[in-house]
Amino acid sequence: MFHRVSPSFFFFLTLLIAPAAYSGEQAAALVINVFHEKLTGVMQASENLGFGGRSEQLDPAINEHFDLSFIARMVTGRFWKSLDDIQRAQMVDTFTALTVATYASRFSRYSGETFKIAESRRLTKERLLIRSEFIKSDRKVVQLDYVLHHRNDSWQIINVIVNGVSDLSIKRADYASVISASGFDSLIGLLNQQINDLSQ
Repeated sequence: MFHRVSPSFFFFLTLLIAPAAYSGEQAAALVINVFHEKLTGVMQASENLGFGGRSEQLDPAINEHFDLSFIARMVTGRFWKSLDDIQRAQMVDTFTALTVATYASRFSRYSGETFKIAESRRLTKERLLIRSEFIKSDRKVVQLDYVLHHRNDSWQIINVIVNGVSDLSIKRADYASVISASGFDSLIGLLNQQINDLSQ
């Protein structure tokens, strides 16, 4: 009897046998492949899981594959320096919850969608871009570019660019506007409201 072998297994094998010069690209591609497998599994079970179940399933994967503390600092921009330790922790926790809620909301059904890694590109010594495609059931393609950096002996996602639009850049501009106009507490309130809206 033949058993289906996960695509991530083949990525792992190529990682083991690839020359050192290519190990970074292979390892980063494996991170994205594993994350995509998790998203696909959640989508396929979405009706049974509901929003709460999808969030519970995605939370550990997102925390593992995204450098959320780094992203939270980046989207807060110049205001990060003025925050105390309690506010910084609050920002990281709230932003993490928003990220999980966003994925749980957007990947809430399945009708044959697939992911495909198209290419990898080294941006700097410690940063890579993994270009992938989200192929919808109607064969329309959404381009997903992941920027990863190497930290603590692993590759982690620090930005997602959807059809050329940087999520990090949008959030950084939006959050700076809110903090400038109304302060940090207003930003946290806005993010919590977004989490609540996504859960409905």
